[in-house]
Amino acid sequence: MSFDPGKFRRIIDKLLDLPYRLIIRLGVGGEFFLSSDLQDGVVRLSHHPKVEGVSFSTNLVIGEDRIQTFLDQANIERLGMGVTLHDTQIKNIDGFFQKVKTVQDRGALVYVGYVGLPDRFDDISAYKRTLDDMGVPFILNEYNGSTQNAPYPQAYTAGERDFLRQHFFSEHYYRMLVQRDSPQGKSCLAGHRYIYLNNKGQVFNCGMDRNREWELEWNGLQKFAARFNPEWARAIQTRRVLRNSQGNILDDRFQLELTASPRLCPYPACTCGNEVQAMKSVGSDYHRTRTLRVIYPRGREAEFEGKYPNLTPVENDPD
Repeated sequence: MSFDPGKFRRIIDKLLDLPYRLIIRLGVGGEFFLSSDLQDGVVRLSHHPKVEGVSFSTNLVIGEDRIQTFLDQANIERLGMGVTLHDTQIKNIDGFFQKVKTVQDRGALVYVGYVGLPDRFDDISAYKRTLDDMGVPFILNEYNGSTQNAPYPQAYTAGERDFLRQHFFSEHYYRMLVQRDSPQGKSCLAGHRYIYLNNKGQVFNCGMDRNREWELEWNGLQKFAARFNPEWARAIQTRRVLRNSQGNILDDRFQLELTASPRLCPYPACTCGNEVQAMKSVGSDYHRTRTLRVIYPRGREAEFEGKYPNLTPVENDPD
C-alpha cells in the first residue's frame, strides 16, 4: 500500500472541516514512527479543539529518545496508542516494556495488543501481570488461523475459552471476537456516529461495507474475469467497493450524510476490533475512550480507573 503524504494532509483538512467532534484511529500500513508525515498529522490532530482523541498502532521499534520527542510535541490528553507485541521477533522484551512504560508515564492512553494463540497462554498470563502492574490495558485478539488443520477461533476448547474470557479486557470483545456473536439485526452506530475512511479518501459507513458481497451473478462474473483478464477483475472489484461508498471526502462536492438514527447491522459477523465498539449497546454498557480500541464497563469506573490510571471516558458519549 503506497502512502501519499499530501493526500493524507488533505484528508485531515477535510476531517477538521466537518461540524463534529472527532475521535480518530489511524490504521497504519507500516511502522508509525518511521514516518514524520504520520507523526506530524497526529500531533496536529491532537491539538485541534474538535478532536477528543487520536490513536494509532505501532511496534515501538525505535529508540526511546524519538518516542519522547514525539510525546513532547503531541497533546497527551488527547493521545492514544496501541502497541503490538511481537514477542517472537523482539530480542529485548524488557526494553519493549520499558518503552511502553515511558508512554504510560507520560499520560497517553496506551494499550498492548497480543493474539490469543493456544500455545502462548503462559506468556499471556505473564504479560498481563506485567502490564497490570504498570497500569496498562492488555488487549487480546482472537487467533484467526489453523493449527493442525483445526480452524480458530472455532477450535478453542471450553477451557481455552474460559482462559481467554478471564484475560480479555472487556466481555464485549470476547463475545464478538471469540464466541463470534452475530451483530446481524442489532443496532449499530455505523453511518450514524461512526464512519470508515480508506487511504484514498473514500467514505464508508463501516469497514465491512468495503467488501459487501454483490449478488451471486456479480461474484461469478468477477471470478470468471480473474481467470481471463485480471485488469477486468480489478475493475469489477473497484466498482464493488465504490458501490457502498458515500463518496470521496477529497471531492469538493462531497457532503457527509449521517443517518438520523442507528442502523440495524446487515452482517452475520463483525470481527474488526476497532469496529465492534460501534455497536449501540456498547454506549449503554461501557465507556468509550480517546483510544478507539479501549472500552471499560459502566458501573465499575472506580475499579478500572484505579487500576488503569490513564483511563478516562469520552465526554458527551450518549448511550
